[in-house]
Amino acid sequence: MVGPHRATVRCVDHVRESPVHGGPLAALAAGVSRVRAPFVVVLAADLPFVRQETVAELLRQAAGSGAEGAVMLETQGRDNPLFAAYRTAAVRRGLALTLARHGVLTGLPIRVLTRALALRYVPDVGGVSVDCDTWEVVALARAILKANAG
Repeated sequence: MVGPHRATVRCVDHVRESPVHGGPLAALAAGVSRVRAPFVVVLAADLPFVRQETVAELLRQAAGSGAEGAVMLETQGRDNPLFAAYRTAAVRRGLALTLARHGVLTGLPIRVLTRALALRYVPDVGGVSVDCDTWEVVALARAILKANAG
């Protein structure tokens, strides 16, 4: 997990991007440096409705022939590269090319990497792609969670 160390129920390998707060691409580079599996799952911290079944579907789609990854399509049809599963080797290649081209990963959008990958897009089923980028969406997500808790 990329970010500050937090207590967890399961054993989690924590790592930080360099510099800290260097952006999603720097965080991806830090995280993928620890990955030993053929796929890496990328989940932004502001996705409150992620489900195990959705992650499994992303992995299944990413493993499809010719795909270098699978990205969630939000309900509005926009892809979210921070809700995805990628082939680890493809990400490492893309990071190396991006670093060679730009000299740094800090501050670059993740789309600099993902637009060069052969991706599959997985449509949102059930509203799992809610991305809490504004306080309005946070309030909506809290209301949904509260309504579903009872």
